Amino acid sequence: MTSFDLSKTFRIAGISLLLLLPACCARADQKPEAWIEVRTPHFIVASNGNEKDARNLAQHFEQIRNVFQTMLGFKRVDPPQPILIFALKDERSISKLLPEYWAEKGHVHPAGVFLYSQDASYILEQMDSQGDNRYHILYHEYTHSIVRLNFNYLPPWLNEGYAEFIGNTTFSDRSIQIGQPSAVDLLLLRQTKLLPLDQLFQVTESSSYYNEAHLANIFYAESWALVHYLMLDPDQRKADPLDRYVRYLADGLNSLGAAEAAFGDLRQLQQNLQKYVAQESYFHLEINLEEETAGAQTTVRSIPRGEVEALQGEMEYSRGRSDLAEPLVEAAIKDDPQLASPYVTLGMLRFRAGDRSAALDNFSKAISLDTTNYHVHYDRAALAMSSSGLVGDDTQFISDLEKTVALNPQFAPAYSLLAQLYIRQPKTRDKALALAEMAARLDPGNFDYQVALGYLLTDLDHLDDARALAHRLGVAAKNENEQSAAHNLDERIASRADYDQRIKNSQLPQESSTQGGSNASEDHPPLVHRGDEDTATSDEQPEIPPNTGAYAIGAIVSAQCTGTELLLVLDVANIHFRYHAVDTSKIMYLDAQGHPDNKHSSCGDLRGQRIKLEYQPVQGKDWEGEVVSIRRMN
Repeated sequence: MTSFDLSKTFRIAGISLLLLLPACCARADQKPEAWIEVRTPHFIVASNGNEKDARNLAQHFEQIRNVFQTMLGFKRVDPPQPILIFALKDERSISKLLPEYWAEKGHVHPAGVFLYSQDASYILEQMDSQGDNRYHILYHEYTHSIVRLNFNYLPPWLNEGYAEFIGNTTFSDRSIQIGQPSAVDLLLLRQTKLLPLDQLFQVTESSSYYNEAHLANIFYAESWALVHYLMLDPDQRKADPLDRYVRYLADGLNSLGAAEAAFGDLRQLQQNLQKYVAQESYFHLEINLEEETAGAQTTVRSIPRGEVEALQGEMEYSRGRSDLAEPLVEAAIKDDPQLASPYVTLGMLRFRAGDRSAALDNFSKAISLDTTNYHVHYDRAALAMSSSGLVGDDTQFISDLEKTVALNPQFAPAYSLLAQLYIRQPKTRDKALALAEMAARLDPGNFDYQVALGYLLTDLDHLDDARALAHRLGVAAKNENEQSAAHNLDERIASRADYDQRIKNSQLPQESSTQGGSNASEDHPPLVHRGDEDTATSDEQPEIPPNTGAYAIGAIVSAQCTGTELLLVLDVANIHFRYHAVDTSKIMYLDAQGHPDNKHSSCGDLRGQRIKLEYQPVQGKDWEGEVVSIRRMN
């Protein structure tokens, strides 16, 4: 570490906002620009500028990635596919890709943006922009993407404070400086009363201190200062309090409880922090680039016009701009009909528009052109599963998804869908848990994968593990939807535990169950036990008792009626479960208040409704159970 003199480092801070990345303009009539690709082991830079600047940008990110891996100890630093960086040579170039920010007078003109999605991440940077640390927002958001790969939850103060800590990284000719203090943040902290730490630790993503600009400034600044103090103050470094804090979070403590356990007396910590921000010099980390990755292998090539259009079209699709993506990928196909990637994007555009047949045609075309494109195999399986509602032969679905994970073992969504398929078959039910665990491990920041794992643990009767996970999810929930998902998982676990207990009671010896002159079957309606060989045959349907205690909450994916018979698919935390009814007239329909609903929807109108479904569990069938009641949740 080196001593840092604050008086020599005052600078003007840029606006630190994450802006969604619009894509490229429509195809121009003039001669196309020359583009190059600079590819390093972990990043791809597409640039219409000079090679030197593109190389430097790629190397900077390689060096920061190496710091995360070697010095900061992150186990996972690479997303499923390399981050694509658009290095634009000037303001005119970036304005073509972000036209809305230049269309309105007085609008902020961003010089750099970071776009993250589950499938891909993009960075866009104006290479001739000025500033002492013009890459601050890019490093900040890149840090968030690394954190997401390694933690299922960090409280906002630590998540943002750590991103600000890395965001202040700078480079010199032969070294990289990490943890330099922000002069602007320090000035703000010295002029403004600090938030009480017990309040800082309890700020959530929905708090005013996180969302309102005049309050968020002090929240971000104080979060940065506390992280800086805990990481670089010599006395704090010896104790490593942040590591203890993260461990307490993993054990299920909330943010404040973990802070009290890891940091001790919060009043003393507050006093120490107040003194820290008043200092005139600070430590930072300095790393000699000759000892790191300055010489990482780099290749350079020219990018054909069709490929540039395809890349821009993919980017547009990722941010939801179908209107801009479609002309780009169609132009790419015209310029290079043998290029597979634009067919993948066009297939997704057709899928998004509801034209499944055209989507499938484009996916199949892409596979015929490039069998090594992992994403198109996943897309085709996701399309087929969505179309069928998981009804019918799983062979093709499984084949495509297994091909996906073989081509890219780091792609979490494929493991998640495979888990849905494997849980349906007795021979593969145990494998489903390993797949769900893999999806949650590869993308721990994805709340849905964690919830899906909880449901599989419950379904496989690992209730202690499911309860522990549900508790952690309740602590980590960032909004009402996540809180509701965690609550629903709790209810599902309780329902399964009640079901298991009733099964246990129903299997007691006859003399025990009839003591006191009562008939156990009257107190505990008979349930079909999973694993019983003496289940009812297709000709002898089981009698469905009311109030079974087994239920699921989710959205109806599909409902197929054949005569009086119903086969219904329910989406519960991104896992599809199937339920059956012999006679729809015997189903009890309830409104949102739990009252009988005499105006219930017909079979064809059920799709998309969010419901609470009560059912009688069955064994040896291709569905979870027989439907007893359906209650609308909205």
